[in-house]
Amino acid sequence: MIKIRSISAILIGLLFISCSSIENKKNINSLFSFKIGYGKNELGLLSGTNSSGDNLINFTYTNGFYYISDRVNNKLLKVTEKGVPVLMIYNKDNYPEIDETVESSPSENTNTPQTETAENSTDQNKSELVYLKLFKSYPIFSPGLITSDGEKNIYIVNRNPENKKVSGSAVDEIMIIKFDNKGNFIYQLGKEGINGNPFGNLSSVICDNSNNLILIENGDECFNIYRFDKTGKLVKLEEINQKSIPILKSESNYIYEIVDVSPGYNTNELYVTCQFISRKREVMSIETFATEYEKVYLYSTNGLTGKEKLCIKVLPEYEDLTRLKLDTKERKSVDDLYGNKKKILKPLEKITGADTGGIINMVQKDLPIVRINENKYTIRRYSQNGRIIDKFKISYPENILNSSPMYLTPIGKLVCYLVKEGVIEFIIINP
Repeated sequence: MIKIRSISAILIGLLFISCSSIENKKNINSLFSFKIGYGKNELGLLSGTNSSGDNLINFTYTNGFYYISDRVNNKLLKVTEKGVPVLMIYNKDNYPEIDETVESSPSENTNTPQTETAENSTDQNKSELVYLKLFKSYPIFSPGLITSDGEKNIYIVNRNPENKKVSGSAVDEIMIIKFDNKGNFIYQLGKEGINGNPFGNLSSVICDNSNNLILIENGDECFNIYRFDKTGKLVKLEEINQKSIPILKSESNYIYEIVDVSPGYNTNELYVTCQFISRKREVMSIETFATEYEKVYLYSTNGLTGKEKLCIKVLPEYEDLTRLKLDTKERKSVDDLYGNKKKILKPLEKITGADTGGIINMVQKDLPIVRINENKYTIRRYSQNGRIIDKFKISYPENILNSSPMYLTPIGKLVCYLVKEGVIEFIIINP
């Protein structure tokens, strides 16, 4: 019988620095919101909540625009920073009533793009801003991860059941579709596209600051890292696995595995998180396993071997419940949640990525102390040398049903959305 004891972790720098001395609390700011539904300016969620581990709404940000992927309604939206839609790429089966925009020459007067007035114009002394709204039809089916490059081209993961490829027990049906900034189809990667075969499970899709498309594919025992140029040509394909991790002599008795691979926005940057696990034999020959620490490495996608650099070491952290300053009612709530336990392991921290300045962002959900549904987070920012730059806490409103993972923009802003009753609200952290 094997008993696995999972230990959460906290982030520390390679140099000892007191985090508490620079910790502060920062507010969240609302960007815009959409109603949950099936209309052309609405976003779809099943049962009004987010699917754990498989987001129904994906989004990205580039050069002043947010790009949103709606899997339920089979569409993509390009919206301004105030949330005004300026482009919709849609599946005609979902929206038969919408006429596709046909771009015409200046002398033509028919089928011109529709216009829409911005509802949130902040300058009352000027005329209201008018945006061009384009509608483009394409057979999108269950769109997933989305990204955009510096030229405002759009890349979307498209799961097309007609393109399934069975490899052993796995079924691959994932394609990458590229559209230009007006929603016109450019090319497809996968099966009949430039590279032929479809992809497996893609965990990350971004464009770096050289307009290369970076894909991270989760294999059975490895991660595949693809780098395509803007023409769709495969420039580099790298595989990273356990053998790619630099192991010290003192770590030879540990079980270790790669738990996360996150591409950076700068060309060739790749951040790899590896977990180190000890095996112990206890009473009655029962083996237990404990996560001793994690390490975040910086790799170069331009040839992985010998390019790794240790950025951050992650150690376990406990919450000492006996040292919390609580009133009688709060203390009873803690006892109801945790019984007679004195120390509780904190949840696992996750890397959200690194911005173009090389600043690594890590997010940790705080332990709920009084209510099980508390939504408080600690965010730490580190340099590539492991030096802590900033640490702060945020709290989500209590009335939310769910929230998306935090997304790091190229310029270092954290964005996510909150699911409320009938509404999806996009927020920015530390604007």
